[in-house]
Amino acid sequence: MSIDHYWLQHQLGLETSSDKHRRMLESVIQVMNVPPGMPIAHQGREGKSLFLLRSGRVNVIRKSGEGSEKTISSHAELSIFGELSFFSREVASATVEADDYCIVYAIDRDHFHRLMVEAPDLAMSLMTLVVRNLGNVIRRLDSKLARL
Repeated sequence: MSIDHYWLQHQLGLETSSDKHRRMLESVIQVMNVPPGMPIAHQGREGKSLFLLRSGRVNVIRKSGEGSEKTISSHAELSIFGELSFFSREVASATVEADDYCIVYAIDRDHFHRLMVEAPDLAMSLMTLVVRNLGNVIRRLDSKLARL
């Protein structure tokens, strides 16, 4: 399956997408077709990729020290995950598992560095999307805290 350039261009806030941008995105993004129940990111492992959920739904599952698992959140299209461990080079704090059939765009660290060098405008657009996503997470948590 190939990248949906129109959708990605819209999510990245790009008004137009040149052939150079399209070729660059094709070369750095891996399209993953993930069946239900398959883990995409693993708690306790270093995050080597950043993930953008193109379609489907994922569950974020956290395992306790005693081994019990708890689903702490669910996310649908346009969710970004793996960003904290990707940028911090720390281990993932939770497992992300497909709840239904998902299409996920993944970019690993080496390809992201290449993107920063060869297409810094695309890299900045991707980082802006990550920050916007984190802002949404913080606002949701603030709203939940305010109701307590």
